[in-house]
Amino acid sequence: MFARKGYVLALLALLGLSTTINATLNFSSRESRIIAGSTAQFLVRSAISNFNGTLEISDVDATGNRIAGTANIAFEDGILETNYSASCSMQARFTGAYNRADGDTITLAGDAAATPDRLRFEAGASIPAINVTTAYNRIEGSPIFTDESVIAIAASSAVELAITTKFNSTITFAAASGVVTLIDSLYLDDAAVIAGDGKIDINGKSLHLQGKETSWATDLVFTNAGDIELHSKTTLSGTWYFSDTSGDDATVNGNGNILEFGAGGIIHVEQGVGLALTDVVVRNLGDSASYGQFIMDDGTATIKLSNTSLLLSENISWTMGAMLVHGSDCTIVTAGYTLGFDSKMGLSVDNVTLWYDTLSSGDEKNIKYTPSGGSETDYADDGAHINYENNGVIRCAVAGAEDSISYSSSSTMTKNEVISSSRTMTFSAAATLTGGGYAIEWARGSSGANAMVLGANAVTLTGVVLKNFHTAGVSGIANLSIGDDVSIELAADESITTAWNFTGSSTASTIYGKGCKLTLGVANALNISNGVTLNLQDVKVAGITPTNDIEIACAAGTYSTSKLVLKDTQLEFAGEYPFAEASIDISGDCLFGGRTAAASFGLRTSGTMTILADSTLTIDRNFTFTYEGRPIAGSSNANGMEKIVFTNAVTSRLYLNGCEFRTSTTGAKLSGGRLVIDDKVTFSSGAHHDASALKIDTDLTVEILAGAVLDMYGYIEYAA
Repeated sequence: MFARKGYVLALLALLGLSTTINATLNFSSRESRIIAGSTAQFLVRSAISNFNGTLEISDVDATGNRIAGTANIAFEDGILETNYSASCSMQARFTGAYNRADGDTITLAGDAAATPDRLRFEAGASIPAINVTTAYNRIEGSPIFTDESVIAIAASSAVELAITTKFNSTITFAAASGVVTLIDSLYLDDAAVIAGDGKIDINGKSLHLQGKETSWATDLVFTNAGDIELHSKTTLSGTWYFSDTSGDDATVNGNGNILEFGAGGIIHVEQGVGLALTDVVVRNLGDSASYGQFIMDDGTATIKLSNTSLLLSENISWTMGAMLVHGSDCTIVTAGYTLGFDSKMGLSVDNVTLWYDTLSSGDEKNIKYTPSGGSETDYADDGAHINYENNGVIRCAVAGAEDSISYSSSSTMTKNEVISSSRTMTFSAAATLTGGGYAIEWARGSSGANAMVLGANAVTLTGVVLKNFHTAGVSGIANLSIGDDVSIELAADESITTAWNFTGSSTASTIYGKGCKLTLGVANALNISNGVTLNLQDVKVAGITPTNDIEIACAAGTYSTSKLVLKDTQLEFAGEYPFAEASIDISGDCLFGGRTAAASFGLRTSGTMTILADSTLTIDRNFTFTYEGRPIAGSSNANGMEKIVFTNAVTSRLYLNGCEFRTSTTGAKLSGGRLVIDDKVTFSSGAHHDASALKIDTDLTVEILAGAVLDMYGYIEYAA
């Protein structure tokens, strides 16, 4: 509550007196107050200006108000308190007019941006009807709205809303020139109504629409539309006009709900504005006033679709603007209709698939380039009007719309391919398939099983993106070699039950996990030929044991030139795992940990473990990291004590978190980076003399965090 201390300058009506005020009032502070008590009337016969104290009105009942008279009270950063009942009470600090002649409403009429009329409610205060009559006004706080809490905005008037409670009343625009600006995100309760044509400056915040099905029939201009969130089916028969966005896209986030056009409904995008439609189903879209329409002012007005469906109700020919499909696959349900793009309208599909679904109609290439005065042509990547970027593609969703794919010899892909159990990619002979950067995408779930058929034929894939790749998706996967420059993208957690063979020699391949778990369920699950670099990015590799392992091929008496590059990746060990060959690079935030007491990682390789700049390797709680000092291949460091390499003295970090760091009899040396000690960490040296000690170089920054313990056993040396 606002402070109630101060002087009571006028106890005008505590004894049942009827008191008339028609003179100037002067208050020494805002806490000085006039109290219209339970048995009193305060008669205001003349207007009061610059009321900068507190007016308290209490216990109004059915017999009449405690404030009588018809003159208004103009507050100047004063406080109005009403305590009528538990359900009708208010405490507000404001500059504006308290209107006795207009049913105890409030008028805001600020005349300058620097000194707006301001109405600030305490939490839980009931809000009266408010009239906004000029351009510089503000309402703020956490009030309770009632049926009477109508905010009426006059023509050419504006109000800023900094309301943190759900709005469940009515905002009424008298004319399209009225403006509401959001200072905080606005949440509309199911009872909320926005009536009349006007402008809402979302101001980079969020406007959350009602949780029940609603209809919007008026014309609203949205500026700086950070995002409009749908929480139910929404019907639009008026116009939503998206204007200036100060450089950021306006966004309508459907949250999986339907945005249905009524007759005459329009989404209008201004020149230079981008409108993102995300996770929404847009229904009843057409090209005439009988349906809903998209209107774009010129070629710089852009509609951007992600995880969105558009349902056509008639043929459409868009003649102006741009459309971008990106982020996630989208669908245009054309049925038997056609979506046409004129020469001044461009469609770009970036790294996703734009599906068109003809329902029960046949495939008639229902997306077309339809230039004015020219012949229409079926969709194709012409680089201008219809443009595929980063292997994006347009495809028909009708089952059987495209034939299965068959290769009898080596070949090069010319487009992206989607395969499934009903549209397979079959190899009838040994072959190398060169992707040229195109993608093979497996249908998700069981419909992707055995979508690639190898049989007994040895097949090598190079230069291709394998989307939604999984073991069950390839029949004969034991005969598949993953060659140079192949990117495997997981769509779900995956268990490897037949080894994945990586056989490239010149360009790294990548497993891009997208946060999924990859469990090694078979011997040599990730089988890497000598000389191969394999990137593991944003993936959790689990179930690693001495058998179910990342196997690095290496001939006896030689050392491996292979490399694992871990980027934002976790390795979860289920046993004692000796990393005996190859090198490891650590990029981003990586973690080694285990689920069993026996879980450990042994760095036994003749290669190195390099922690790159801006990167951290965390050794997790109750896990053992063992360093064995084999000579480093091709290095002058013959005793192998410096296998762990920090490339940056400040940002390359080894984070030991409640674990054991153990060295063999040949010792180890840590230098040139940052070592962080958290929880209880044990250093255990197996050295028999100080020459093979675990050496902490003075140029290694060691941070022992608050409450951490460093427990040391054996020969530990700190020296330059």
